[in-house]
Amino acid sequence: MSAPLPVTWQKGIYLPEPALWLDAHGGQGLSFVSHAHADHVANHRHIVCSVPTAHLLRERFGFTAPITALEFGQPWEHGGHRMVLAPAGHVLGSAMIHVTRLADGESLLYTGDFKLRHGLTAEPAQPLPADTVIMECTFGQPHYQFPPLEEVRAAIHRWCRDALDNGSVPVLFGYSLGKAQETQALLAGEDLAIAVHPAVAGMNEAYEQLGVTLPPWEKYIGDSGGRVLVFPPNTVRSTPLRKIKNKVTAMVSGWA
Repeated sequence: MSAPLPVTWQKGIYLPEPALWLDAHGGQGLSFVSHAHADHVANHRHIVCSVPTAHLLRERFGFTAPITALEFGQPWEHGGHRMVLAPAGHVLGSAMIHVTRLADGESLLYTGDFKLRHGLTAEPAQPLPADTVIMECTFGQPHYQFPPLEEVRAAIHRWCRDALDNGSVPVLFGYSLGKAQETQALLAGEDLAIAVHPAVAGMNEAYEQLGVTLPPWEKYIGDSGGRVLVFPPNTVRSTPLRKIKNKVTAMVSGWA
């Protein structure tokens, strides 16, 4: 029986045999970056990630360091190991990495944030079998149970409609990358005018460049009348929102 691939923790997960970090917290040599959220990105000397994540890293963070951008399912060999990426379902481009030791076929699958439900703006998760599995589990305990997507969609539609009918401005908060696009997709088909924060607008443009179709939207420039606003959570006390006296707000985490 083959020995498992060694895994160490050095302020991040490290595979010593292929000299590969997995979502390392600080700048390292060679690191796999599972997706383009800031808590998984650092100034590494060389990054391995999916093609969509590479695009988002360059658009969002202005990365100029070398990036090995892999299509899902495309094998890449390094240090006596074969690596293949598979979709993780978290946000557009989010990936799991499957590592196989070429000498004996021993394998390991690592995933950062993942979602097994099919979303509207990300590739569906496709876990691969492996001898060792490492998972980041935000809701790993079985007592976490979430309602069906259609039930959540209906609740969001109803909340937005009620706010607009009452003369209020509905503001939905979601991360500018991933959650905001999923929220907009949930609003599709409801004849709701959508205006987004400039940070969300930048990510919308990056998503659309990658082939994702979003419902019609416009960048928010101060006119909130009759619109659903989609803003990042860190803008909750921002000047533009403080100026809207008749707003109602809700957080859409997207984490489930």
